[in-house]
Amino acid sequence: MILGFIGSLQTRIATSLIGLVICVLGFYSPLCAQYSDSKKALEKERAAIMSRIKKTNSTLRQTRETRTQELDKLAEINGQINQKNALISVIQREIKLIERNVQENSYIVEALEQDYKNIKNEYKNMIYASYKSVGTLDRLVFVFAANSLNQFLARLHYFRIYDATRKEQFSQINRVKDILNKRKAQLAEQKLQKQDLLGMERSRTQELSSLQSSQKTVITELKTKESEVLQQLNSEQESLNEMEKLIAESIKAAAFSASLTPDERKISANFVISKKRIPWPVVEGFISGRFGLQTYGNDKDSKLKIEKLGVDIRTTANQPVRSVFAGKVVDISDIPGRGFMIIIQHGDYFTVYGRLKNVRVQIGQKVKQKENIATAGMNANNLPEIEFQIWRHQTKLDPEQWISK
Repeated sequence: MILGFIGSLQTRIATSLIGLVICVLGFYSPLCAQYSDSKKALEKERAAIMSRIKKTNSTLRQTRETRTQELDKLAEINGQINQKNALISVIQREIKLIERNVQENSYIVEALEQDYKNIKNEYKNMIYASYKSVGTLDRLVFVFAANSLNQFLARLHYFRIYDATRKEQFSQINRVKDILNKRKAQLAEQKLQKQDLLGMERSRTQELSSLQSSQKTVITELKTKESEVLQQLNSEQESLNEMEKLIAESIKAAAFSASLTPDERKISANFVISKKRIPWPVVEGFISGRFGLQTYGNDKDSKLKIEKLGVDIRTTANQPVRSVFAGKVVDISDIPGRGFMIIIQHGDYFTVYGRLKNVRVQIGQKVKQKENIATAGMNANNLPEIEFQIWRHQTKLDPEQWISK
């Protein structure tokens, strides 16, 4: 009877406790890795946005004395609001990720605590049952009471297995206990991280509210000068329309699609793959004008509006402008009142850089990613600013969907 019970004991320990440890270490490890990767990605995104905000503040300090026009003030405030919204968004995503993981860890801890309790009780019952099955006989008496040498060796062998199994049982119980302690420590740490992020979210939300108040003030000032501002915007729109025609003609004259070489097709494919990871055309700067129809006012029916071909990037004086991707220069034009414009082809895609000075490249020249091509010029109000556009054939694309955060 004792021999059969010891064999059963060994099997039960192996299938219950070891199975549990394998489940905890094996099944939950991918979840932990996935959480860790997602958390690191969000932290990296948040750090990038905060770095961009810091550079934006530096840029604004350098151009503080030059800002006199309400449109420029509004562009700066809008740029800061967009950055704050992006930062708050990533913080909220971090909070949700932590909340989900805290909930999952709570379930795991609860389940492990119950299993840990059950395993200890089962272990006690096994020990009690094994000694009860032997009765009052001492181990040695039981072993030497064997009827044959084979039975003697078998009983001795099974008692050795039983002792080894008990040691393994203690070891496995301690492992589960360690897992519990680690999970509890993770829970405590994640709750602290959540509190820190909530505090950060409140602080950034207050800053956003202050910017939105400033935005309303500037919009009110704009309305008092509506006719003057409208004339300025109409003039700018006419200039942009002429610029659009010039860009379209240059792109039409370029060879693309079926005419591309194998290397150019590879560049085109890599350009697509790099979406959301393309570097900025300037190291320091912020988006002061967004892509598409921009309305300056509190309502959609405002007359103060303009259609942007790409994005405007406010930067610092004499900031180097660089190619965002490897390609070939297909056009360089000097546009009256707007400085130089450079068009670079990347297979089926084209990037356009406007409001430039000190051009450093020539038509037909191949450029590398981040290679300096010119220097940032000035906008109509003498603030350092460039225009940046992305086209696919004759279709304009939103650069904010392509450049890195």
